[in-house]
Amino acid sequence: MSILRGTCQTIERHVDLAQEACLDFFIIDTYMGIRNGAKIHESAGFISGLSRLSSSRMRNLYFGMMYCFKAPRTIMAIRPGNLEANREFDFSLDTARFIVDCSVRKYWCHANFLMVNGRPYISFFLPGTGVTSERFDALKAFFSEIRQYSLNKYKIEPYIVGVVSHRSPVADALVLEKIGVDAISGYSNILNFPQVEPVVKHVSLINARLKEWKKISSLVKIPVEPTVQVGLDTTPRC
Repeated sequence: MSILRGTCQTIERHVDLAQEACLDFFIIDTYMGIRNGAKIHESAGFISGLSRLSSSRMRNLYFGMMYCFKAPRTIMAIRPGNLEANREFDFSLDTARFIVDCSVRKYWCHANFLMVNGRPYISFFLPGTGVTSERFDALKAFFSEIRQYSLNKYKIEPYIVGVVSHRSPVADALVLEKIGVDAISGYSNILNFPQVEPVVKHVSLINARLKEWKKISSLVKIPVEPTVQVGLDTTPRC
């Protein structure tokens, strides 16, 4: 009980700080899907806690979700930082339907869930999309099922955002547009990997990232929303 109370207090403190900083919304990582036939929802604590807060408590702060097809838990925060193996979810139609059912039941119904033109925001982080062309057909079918299943069963059309990886952002964007997402965003795109300096030198990376996102915007016709990271040094983690 004390752990649960502490978690709730932490979530409410996050909300207070976000409101003080005049933030509009959170986008929260969540790991959900089917692995080896089992329905799994990992790292659900923060978003589940937010969904239990009342609209009066959230006020003008909203929350959306970024689904990750892998749950790459780093065993060690410093080098070598090996990742746990075999944590990828299935790119299956069953996974697509499970994500929609869980989202509708737990999150999309909340008055403070992030909407884009009346459609619930749902983004997907697909590491290496641009370099795994063999999965193109499976991914296209997956996103089509997300959209059609949600429309047919719940009369809800989600706003689907594809999140490019830091390794191949331009290639990812081109593939994601062909797959049929509504918009493109990024994730940790201020970084270059491998990061060899002891501290991230943001100034040296800014021009490269600006050039990169301008190129993406010139190549695709759908909305592009690059991410911005302020004062974040992820060297020990990444």
